[in-house]
Amino acid sequence: MEALNPQQQPTPEPGADRGRGDGDRQPRVAVLESRRNLLDREDDEEARPDGARARPIDRVAIRVLAVLKGARKAPVFLSVILGAAMMIKILTIADQSLASRHGHVFVRKNRLLSTLRAVCDSHACQEYAWELQSSLDVGCNPCHSLYGFVCGRWRRGAAVMSMRKAAEARMLRQALQSVMAVNVSEVDASSSTAEKVAALVQSCLHAQRYPEELAVFLRARRILPYRHLNANDLLDILVDLSANWGVDLWFQIRIGLRSNRTPAVYIGRSQTLAHWAATVQRIRNTRKFRKNIQRTLKMLGLPREQQREAASRVTSLENLVSAALGNSTANKEPLVVSLETMAVLLTPSVPTASWLHALRSVQPPGVNMTRDVPVHVDHPSLLQAISHLLDLGARMQDAVAEHIAYRTILEVGWMVDDRNPRHRPLDSTPDAAAIKCLHQVKDMVGTAWFTLVPTADNDRSLARSILGSLRHTMQLPTEITAPSESSVPADVLPPLQASFFATWVAYKEARYELLSSGLYNILGADGVADVAWNQELNLTVEPLIFSYPFFHSDLHQVVNYAGVGRLLARAVLGLTTSNASAMALEAAAVRAAQRALDESGKARTGPGAAVLNSTSVNELFFMASCYAVCSMDDANETARLMCDEPVLRTQPFIAAFGCSRPPEGPAANKKNYSVAALHGDSHYFCVPFSWSLLSAKWPP
Repeated sequence: MEALNPQQQPTPEPGADRGRGDGDRQPRVAVLESRRNLLDREDDEEARPDGARARPIDRVAIRVLAVLKGARKAPVFLSVILGAAMMIKILTIADQSLASRHGHVFVRKNRLLSTLRAVCDSHACQEYAWELQSSLDVGCNPCHSLYGFVCGRWRRGAAVMSMRKAAEARMLRQALQSVMAVNVSEVDASSSTAEKVAALVQSCLHAQRYPEELAVFLRARRILPYRHLNANDLLDILVDLSANWGVDLWFQIRIGLRSNRTPAVYIGRSQTLAHWAATVQRIRNTRKFRKNIQRTLKMLGLPREQQREAASRVTSLENLVSAALGNSTANKEPLVVSLETMAVLLTPSVPTASWLHALRSVQPPGVNMTRDVPVHVDHPSLLQAISHLLDLGARMQDAVAEHIAYRTILEVGWMVDDRNPRHRPLDSTPDAAAIKCLHQVKDMVGTAWFTLVPTADNDRSLARSILGSLRHTMQLPTEITAPSESSVPADVLPPLQASFFATWVAYKEARYELLSSGLYNILGADGVADVAWNQELNLTVEPLIFSYPFFHSDLHQVVNYAGVGRLLARAVLGLTTSNASAMALEAAAVRAAQRALDESGKARTGPGAAVLNSTSVNELFFMASCYAVCSMDDANETARLMCDEPVLRTQPFIAAFGCSRPPEGPAANKKNYSVAALHGDSHYFCVPFSWSLLSAKWPP
């Protein structure tokens, strides 16, 4: 029992165990009562019946001591609170300073938010409004740069290169979904146009590939064997590849028929070469690039021991050709001369007889090329560079011929490359192989491609309104119709072959028959799809121009006219004007779209009409028009000029955005372009603001 009751055990005296020798080494521990014990003692003292309590000052000291002992990180906590308070104060001062300098921008954004909410009553409109709000950079003054204000935040956060690229990607996804909905096994001669086009896409992705077909094609073009080719042979090959097969290695050449059935030759830069030059610049020093060259040379039948040396020659010539032709197309200087004059002035190393021989081998049936045939040249310096390269080819025949063979295989060899997977299931999001096939089929079938993408029925009235506005000052070469008015008979398309490459060859061999049927009469954002279009038939507007975000049936008419109106007017002006600068055409297109909106009377109709006064109409129009050209890659400031140059000094823009004075900088052009001035004989000129198409009556 004594062991269970420690209170009854006697307490040993200090030093009692000294005899053991370790009494002085016993630890001495000071036991402090915890805060809880102190508080409990206070409660006990307060509960004493005799009323004896600790003094108030003692209780305060005890409580303060307990709090300080519990809050060991109080200094750190106080430092964080103090720092946060200082940061909030600094941000508040910065916001007040920014608001004082750009107060009008914040007010304008709030007004725009309310205006867009008022005019939107559909999901598409709300989506467009949200995207436009997200793109605005309120720290930029629109009076100095409308592009910086409208596209500032979009450029920093966009996942695509430009608004146009986003629209193209969206249309490719829609086309691929249409392809996936078609059962290829059920497609036959009686199938619809859409089913045949879908079957062609699936053939590109899944059909059997035969590499030997490429060898037959190259031998027929005299590309193989690639030995002992003189300058005339090289010119014949380059002209044949470009005119008949659409393989533009050094230049693009097309032969068209004018309204009186007389031929005309068009020579311009190769878009393929421009893209390839940029790719070579990026990967030319990589091992992958060298391996790709060796693999291509192996397809040419070159022995393995010679491939390394040949790869070095090809790489050197690639750099030479890309630099020579790339620098020659920096500035566009349109020129129309006879074939004989072109040969004498621009290609002294290539006589007229050589050009005639090359062109007559690719001329359309029933057409006879002569020395007086007109030649439209976009870049005269390009022909001079080609003349030097052909002269070089006469002295380095093997190397240049080797380069031609290598580039041709790069352009068309992917269609017979059996290493590409053929049994991969289709997905709603196209991969690189699907995108390449979709683009190739789109170029092959022309207007039949429109059957795979949705078109709006109400695009006709908008197109007619814009075209009607343009007819006030110009004569259109032919009738232009909306995408929904296009129709292609199914029997026009050539039948499918055993392989996609064989089908591609069949389409190219029937090119002039397809041209005569109007299959390639397409008016795109960059002009006609093929300069050799049939001028006796209608032109159909490309569906891309009438796609979101440029057009939607649920968007307000102000937004539709700003997007489609600008793009369509720009395409028509480019078709009818060959001697105007790009910025002059952009300015004319914006003014034409604004006039069409004014004449249609739809600026203040529909949802939210009560809040759309003249200021908000112009403000929304200018912002939507600029939003249509936003681009993330604007190193040359092309998109900025397209947005700012046409509008910054116009009175409607100044009134809409409350600008106090005209802007300073590269866009400070005190004169405005006139559509009538764009159609001069030899050059365009500026005219003051007047009652022309570009300075017509704006909304009051």
